[in-house]
Amino acid sequence: MKFFIIFCLLIFAQEIILSNNFSQKKVIKIDKSKDRLNIIELNQNMPTQKLDEQKGLLDTSSIREEEARKSARAKKDKNIDFGILIGVSSTFGYRLNELDIRPAILSKLFAKKIINSLRLYKANTQANGLYQTQKTLNSLQPSGYFSIVDVSPYLKQEKNKNKMYSKFTDYLIIIYLKDFYVLDTNYIFMQTLNAHALVNFKIVSLTTGKVLVAKNLELKLALDSTLSSRENLESIAAYMPASIAQVIQDDGINLRLE
Repeated sequence: MKFFIIFCLLIFAQEIILSNNFSQKKVIKIDKSKDRLNIIELNQNMPTQKLDEQKGLLDTSSIREEEARKSARAKKDKNIDFGILIGVSSTFGYRLNELDIRPAILSKLFAKKIINSLRLYKANTQANGLYQTQKTLNSLQPSGYFSIVDVSPYLKQEKNKNKMYSKFTDYLIIIYLKDFYVLDTNYIFMQTLNAHALVNFKIVSLTTGKVLVAKNLELKLALDSTLSSRENLESIAAYMPASIAQVIQDDGINLRLE
C-alpha cells in the first residue's frame, strides 16, 4: 500500500511539472483523427518591437541584383512566389534501438515532405538557388550552427532558360530543424514512446528584408512500441513534416504582394 501511494505521488508530481512547463505555450494543432500528434507554438524570443515595425534584417539587395542580372525580364506577377531555405543542426537525428538516422538523412526526408506538402507557389530550382547561401541562413538563425539542406531535388526544374529567372521571388521561408529525439518512458505497468521535434521557421519579405512571421514549434508524436524502429520512422515521416508545412502554409496564404 505504501509503495502504491508513493507511485501515485510521483505521477501527480510529474503532471504538475508538465503543466507548469507548458503553461506559457499554445497548442495550435492536434490531429484528432489519430490523437497522436501535438504541435505547440512556443513563446518566441523576438524583440518587443512589432515585426512590421522592425528595420530590415536580411540584406537581399545583392541577391535582387543577381536576379535582375540573370533575367532583364524578371517581374512580379499576380502570384505570390516563395523561396525555401532549410537548415539542420547536428542534433536533428533519429536514434531508436538499432536504427540510427543521421541529421543529413533525416533532414532530407523532412525537407522533401515539407516542400511536397506546401500548397504555395514555390520558386523553381534555379531561382531558389540564389538564396541557398550560408550567409543567408546564418543571418536569422536561432542559437547554434545550422548547415544547409539541399532542397533543389524537390523543386521544379525549369528547362526553359528564358523562364528560369523570369519572376521575382516575393518571400523567403527559412526553416531551422533544431532538435529531434525519441523519449522512452517506462512506468511500472506501461511504456510510452514519443518522438519530439523542435523547429523554428521564419517568413521574410524579399522586398524589405523584414521578418513577417516567426514561430518556434514543438512537435510530439506518440509512437508504437510494438512496431520496429523503421516502421515508427515511417509514421514520423507521414505526420510531422506535413503538419509543419500546414502551419507555414496557414501563415503564408495570409501574405499579400508588396
